[in-house]
Amino acid sequence: MTDAKRFRSVMALNGQNQNDVAELLGITPVSVSRKLNGESHFTQEEIMKLASTWELTGELMVDIFFKEQ
Repeated sequence: MTDAKRFRSVMALNGQNQNDVAELLGITPVSVSRKLNGESHFTQEEIMKLASTWELTGELMVDIFFKEQ
């Protein structure tokens, strides 16, 4: 499950919003919202693209995308 609060924090630190993330991932802003609300999940490809773009450490990537809530 995605830690939406941490995701949004990292997104803001990178000067982006959900529309920017949607464009980066080639999905709709509604899809990003659904992923952050736990209605669907980020794909491995999407996670890797965000990790690369935001230069996430492995630990932070796990904290955002793979921690049990």
